[in-house]
Amino acid sequence: MHITFLLPDLDDSFALDRIEHLKNEGAKAEIFGYKRDTYKGKTYEDNVTLLGFTEHGKYYKRIPSIFTSFFKIRKKVKQTDVLYCFTLELLCIGWFLSLFQKSTVKLAYDVADIREILVKKGIVSSLARRLDKFLTSRTDVVVVTAPAYIEGYFKKMLNVGETEFHIIENKLDENLMEPHNDIPVKKNSNDSYPIRIGYFGVLRCYHSLNLLNRVLREGNGKFHLYLRGFFMDNVLPLKDEILSSGFAEYGGTFIYPDDINDLYSKVDLVWTAIYHAKSNIMWSRTHRFYQACYYQKPMITQIDTPDAVDNHAHNIGFSVNLINSEEALQKIMNVNFSDLSEWTTNMKNVPKDVYLLRNEYKQLIKKLKKSTKQANY
Repeated sequence: MHITFLLPDLDDSFALDRIEHLKNEGAKAEIFGYKRDTYKGKTYEDNVTLLGFTEHGKYYKRIPSIFTSFFKIRKKVKQTDVLYCFTLELLCIGWFLSLFQKSTVKLAYDVADIREILVKKGIVSSLARRLDKFLTSRTDVVVVTAPAYIEGYFKKMLNVGETEFHIIENKLDENLMEPHNDIPVKKNSNDSYPIRIGYFGVLRCYHSLNLLNRVLREGNGKFHLYLRGFFMDNVLPLKDEILSSGFAEYGGTFIYPDDINDLYSKVDLVWTAIYHAKSNIMWSRTHRFYQACYYQKPMITQIDTPDAVDNHAHNIGFSVNLINSEEALQKIMNVNFSDLSEWTTNMKNVPKDVYLLRNEYKQLIKKLKKSTKQANY
């Protein structure tokens, strides 16, 4: 099966991970995408075409590139089995391309996250949802990272009916992960501090960083924050403030999965809590949840999220409400190494199916091989 992948960022570790797994299932890959100034993944070199450069989050600036990209891809892709798209704007390109293919081509839409613009009120968001519904109803398979996206967004908000969905959570492939040794948890002792908190990935949650800044300053040495990843523009002022506390370290961007072992070996507690658009975070699952389970590191989750449900079910950490910063601050300040020891012990009993992949990609290939969706274009 030949799959043409359309990527928003040729260095995006999420998209490259998808491609690697599908190639392992026998797919032949041709890749088109943009470059961004974000954290780096393992860039492919074979069958890769650069479409241009874009800015993270600057959606309106990408409109001109959509038109030019269409012609670049159409010129190179004469025949393919699947057009596999990672964002709504790329799905738009993919759908147009499918109309001009000489043979039948399937359309796949991979939804890693539901953008804030798609769940907000207002005419722009309403138009974006209409476009999403139009394109999704003409897509053969929609791949989502969280089950709640299907019911909460596609069915409830978009009222999408007969579309085929496939769930691939951000679980880890054990075969790709480096072996790791258990890091002994410190016991209760006055000189055992600091408790090391790790926050990794795209660092964009203002509520999280603002609260962590307060934790560091009020703790006055009880906590140390280890940051790795890419800071979005909206939180850059907080970056400087946090680092000036003297209780934080920023280790730069990282490559997944090469650097993950090192990241988790340096922390006692993993920050997985986020708060953006309310509907969005109530559906989503964070990469850090699955990684923390694999490395047996207790976590802090946002209340009433799917991550929090699993966190509490297995007693492997605790949750905070980022909107109630005072209450959240006190909950974190009360954490001690006795708590960490209990949660780490419980981590060993979490079933591997909670955080490791099984046959999700094999099943996806089967769905992509089915007859093409018949739609009225």
